[in-house]
Amino acid sequence: MLQLPETIRSAFTGDEFAFKQTPGHFNGMWTDMATEKNILKDSKGSGGIVATEQRETISKPSFESAWYDVAAQVDRIQSIQHNLQDYPVKVDVQVKIRHNNTDYIFTASRSSQRDDDSNIPYGGAVYIYNQNEIIVTFPVRYNQNSAGGLAYTGSYGLYQGPTNTNLRGPYFKGKVKARAWLFSDLPTASINMSVYMNKNLNYKELNHTLSFYPDIMSVQIKLKECSKQTYDGYIAEAEAKVIETQTQNPGPSTSNDGNHDAIITMLRSIQDGQKKQSEDIKSLKDRVKDIEEYEGEGYNYDDNFDEEEENPHEDGGGQDNEIEPPAKKHLEYLLNYQNHNKLEIRKGLWTLQWSKVTDIPNQSRNQDDELHQLGIFGAGDGWGLNVYCKGGDVSILGWETDKSNVMFQTNFTVTKNNVPEPSIKFPRKYDFSNYLITVQVRIPDGDGNNANMIFNAVGSSVATETARFGGIVFVYTTREILFWKPKSSLGHMVYIGGVWGSGLSSQFSDTVQVIVSVVYLSDHCFSNNVTVTECIPELTDLLFVIDTSQSNSNNINQSKDFVYNLVSKLTLGINEFQVAVITFSSNPTIEFDFNDFDNDKTSILLSIQTIKAGNRSTNIIKALNLAEAVLRNCSMGARGNGIMQFVVLLTDGLFSDRNQNSINNAATDFRNNGGRILSVGIGDSISHTNLLKMSGRGDYVFHFPDVEEIYNSIIKDSLHSSCTNCVMKLKTDIIIMMDTRKNQSFDNYRSRQIALEQLITKTVAVNPDVLFGMTVFSDEPDILFNLSLSKNKHELIAKMYQVNKDRTFSTINTSHALQYVLEKGFEATTGARPASRKLIILVANGDWLDVYDIKMKVKYLSNFNIEVFGLLSGTDLHFDSFYEILEYPNDLFYISDEDFSALDVFSSLTVKIKCNATHLQNYG
Repeated sequence: MLQLPETIRSAFTGDEFAFKQTPGHFNGMWTDMATEKNILKDSKGSGGIVATEQRETISKPSFESAWYDVAAQVDRIQSIQHNLQDYPVKVDVQVKIRHNNTDYIFTASRSSQRDDDSNIPYGGAVYIYNQNEIIVTFPVRYNQNSAGGLAYTGSYGLYQGPTNTNLRGPYFKGKVKARAWLFSDLPTASINMSVYMNKNLNYKELNHTLSFYPDIMSVQIKLKECSKQTYDGYIAEAEAKVIETQTQNPGPSTSNDGNHDAIITMLRSIQDGQKKQSEDIKSLKDRVKDIEEYEGEGYNYDDNFDEEEENPHEDGGGQDNEIEPPAKKHLEYLLNYQNHNKLEIRKGLWTLQWSKVTDIPNQSRNQDDELHQLGIFGAGDGWGLNVYCKGGDVSILGWETDKSNVMFQTNFTVTKNNVPEPSIKFPRKYDFSNYLITVQVRIPDGDGNNANMIFNAVGSSVATETARFGGIVFVYTTREILFWKPKSSLGHMVYIGGVWGSGLSSQFSDTVQVIVSVVYLSDHCFSNNVTVTECIPELTDLLFVIDTSQSNSNNINQSKDFVYNLVSKLTLGINEFQVAVITFSSNPTIEFDFNDFDNDKTSILLSIQTIKAGNRSTNIIKALNLAEAVLRNCSMGARGNGIMQFVVLLTDGLFSDRNQNSINNAATDFRNNGGRILSVGIGDSISHTNLLKMSGRGDYVFHFPDVEEIYNSIIKDSLHSSCTNCVMKLKTDIIIMMDTRKNQSFDNYRSRQIALEQLITKTVAVNPDVLFGMTVFSDEPDILFNLSLSKNKHELIAKMYQVNKDRTFSTINTSHALQYVLEKGFEATTGARPASRKLIILVANGDWLDVYDIKMKVKYLSNFNIEVFGLLSGTDLHFDSFYEILEYPNDLFYISDEDFSALDVFSSLTVKIKCNATHLQNYG
């Protein structure tokens, strides 16, 4: 027992011999007692052991603060009260810098590795937290220089990154915000371990027993033995960057102009024989040249100055001549994890040594150095919190999450020699509240002691020109993420060296894989306790978005009737369907949200009837943005991610937004966030193309006034896939009627033939049980081919192209041709099927003299359940004539500039969904 192997001995001293329900000390129990106390006791209780549905996604945090104005070198700390009455398991602190009219987000640090003794710029905000507050501290001059800002990308020869933003810093004014997650906001942890570490237990490898990389990791240190006892019990988190523990000493500065002379001394020392790379020498020469040129113009040089900053910081030139306090040290944690069941926690010692004096660990040289003793956390000299903590309990948590919430992910390789990826454009806008953006760095296979390990990238640079350092800096906006990689020979993508972990598993890597992920944070405002069976619709939030703009004001009653009739068919309730309504013109308005009427159908139907038309333009982008906000807002009764959500958009598709790309992007963004848009064309004229761009798929564009069709589609999508009570009705017979009269130009006639080719191709692809026949007509109609000809699209298209324009007649008798198709086209002898749906596609330019007669004939055909649609293509078109003869404006399909996307809508409407509501269990 006295000669246990080191791995077993350290496991015992690390509390790995007992069962724990929560991390910490003095709360363990023997495994047999745990069985008696928990498993056996619960199984014999009144409820037994009940399996509960576990969260699979990371949700929105239980707490999100407002933005606070802060300033480095002015504000020492910002206390943010979260009042959760519990320790968060994950905290994200964002630092926002406004630069060139763009908001840039820097991620705050977990601990500091710089003090104010050097005038070389650095940046960052450091945070700790407890059950009630998050404390964020900022760089503040303690006894030397004011070189620290809120954020810094590490320019001046140390890092290289995007050249088009001029984003460098350090920035001294900005805003800060915090987010905090509780255990209930995340899935059940795949990793949940704890260990106590101190200066004697400064390296630890733990098996996490997983066969995959955890998606989210959190390593928390509950602080002990702090230099200010107030902070005992606060939590700090592990950091992922290292500064060299010992530097090649350039000697202390002896001039009042500490920055200038220190650089000169460093350069001379390097030139006298210290082994540095040529790029560092060039970097230092460039900085000396900058200093000399600047001072030659009569200015006091400050290489921390940012010309974009409103109030650049002081230059720190008033420092005294005393030797820099030697051997200032503190302990940090590094976390990395890999796929081979190994988790490492690195506890490192940082030493910034400016003189040749080597101090003794745990011993201070002077009164100031009392704050720089060994510790697990540091935010002392040069930071407003001014505290170090010697030890702490370490909790390691890891989660696997539902990959469907990963909205965007990419990876790429970065080396010191290749052209860096200065920025990655996001496919859509990701705001700072609804998403979690992570950047990880993976060491390649076979590279050193930590191959395949993953580290987090860092939010700001704290590097110096005299010490080795590691870390890729990342900054993001709502539209892109930017990177800075180490440029100096002292810098590495990943670096662990010196006495970090007593020198065990040291590493420096200059080739890494960078992994960028954007995770949507789901809502958790509703607890779904409904047991889903095969044929009961899932819980569904239905948000109607009604166009009340001037272009659609004449049709407001049609929109209201459509919504009224659809809601009337639904069963409403907290465990059923919920409905809400937004109206929009130039600005959107919430008529009522999901909470307003407590799902009382009578009150909801009355409210729908009170909606009024507007007289302004049509701004669909604002409407979609508000719709997304309502569907994500728990306080408005939305039940959040994981609940079926639809937007039913009622509009003509004629939007006033000038930038069509912006409209398309807004719709795509909405759908990428999990929203579904069902578009219903209502108006005096309809743009099927724009409706399709809203919905993203043809079967989500619906035909007014067919309430039954959209109802069945919603029911089908909300049922379990194994339910067979909703079936697809495919059998459709279509007769093409093509105007072939003589007085059409060749180009216009050919344009209509090409449109027909696309219609046949798209329809056959969607509906395998469709038959086409074709009748040509001018003065008299003639059958080109019957429905029985073929299902092969190539044969149909080839036959269609054989028809040329009529060489004799310029007159046309469309009403007569329609009567002919009624009598001859759908006969059983031609291949027509009794139970099929029957459609006519009228292909013409609308130049008719007998418009009224054609209208009456179309109406007459409806008595035989024959639907008539129009297809327009070319430049000789008469839209008004078509709108006059067709039953509804959305029966007309227009092809513009060879954009055939409107035909995707037509092909989809040949497929009907029919749900047998009487067989839907407990519904309807």
